Amino acid sequence: MSHFQINLHEAIYSLSDALDLVGVTHIHHGKRVAFMAAECGKYLNWPRPQLDELFQAAILHDCGVSKTAVHAKLAQLEWELEGEHCDIGASLLASCALLRGLAPIVRHHHTHWSALQQLDLPPELKLAANCIYLVDRVDILTLKFVTSGTDILLGKDDIREQIHQHRG
Repeated sequence: MSHFQINLHEAIYSLSDALDLVGVTHIHHGKRVAFMAAECGKYLNWPRPQLDELFQAAILHDCGVSKTAVHAKLAQLEWELEGEHCDIGASLLASCALLRGLAPIVRHHHTHWSALQQLDLPPELKLAANCIYLVDRVDILTLKFVTSGTDILLGKDDIREQIHQHRG
């Protein structure tokens, strides 16, 4: 049997590049979400291993999106009805021993906090999934301003208000 040495971080980054090329309309979305999620984790003083797991789950959070139509719905804030891509992504990750630990976070990255609280999951997993949920929405809302040529800073109050309306 052959043995390969794999740099997991490089492999995950390559998977993120592949996601940008197949069925996704917002290039580098996973990378932006991963960066913002990690920054939130740093702000919350999460330990390095937890930050690393958060970054990896965030960069692959939409690996279950296989149709542009699904991604378009997510971009229109219709994420409550699109849990299917979360389950597909979690199943894909669970099928790989190296990525299996990311599957529960990806499965719940569109689960509302109130529903997450009711689940029998470790608190770190709930926080990671919710963190990805939040920054995912911020990235999508920000893209509306970027694509229209409007300065993001001019839209920050609108973005905050939309996030605030969906709190809980």
